[in-house]
Amino acid sequence: MAFTDLEKAAIRHHLGFPQLATSATLALGIPAASQTQFLLEDAMTRVLPAGEPKTRQILSECECIERQMQEARSRIKIAATGDVVLRGREELEDLEDAYDLWTDKLVDIFGVNKNPFSKTHQRVSSEWMVINPS
Repeated sequence: MAFTDLEKAAIRHHLGFPQLATSATLALGIPAASQTQFLLEDAMTRVLPAGEPKTRQILSECECIERQMQEARSRIKIAATGDVVLRGREELEDLEDAYDLWTDKLVDIFGVNKNPFSKTHQRVSSEWMVINPS
């Protein structure tokens, strides 16, 4: 069973690719408007049937973490009072780390990188791209 259109849209979303139709224009034999997206589009059609359940499980984890991040936003503004300690921003950062891990698992399945122009993944993964001088 191949991936549904909704599953493909979710995969694109979690790997930071736009939800656009692929371009019919070629530049040097590569689809012009989506020079890296065509690799993902092709890979989604070639996943082995035995790999589809694992892909769906990982996709489910990405969806779950994304929902948790949305819920965590409401707790960022709450300050700790008395003995109550709320994690606020730290919780969101932990969820972003988990999201990065699970989207990396999608990368491993499809053998493609996340969209290098994705603002989401530039922000979530930015700590890995900074060279630490110490």
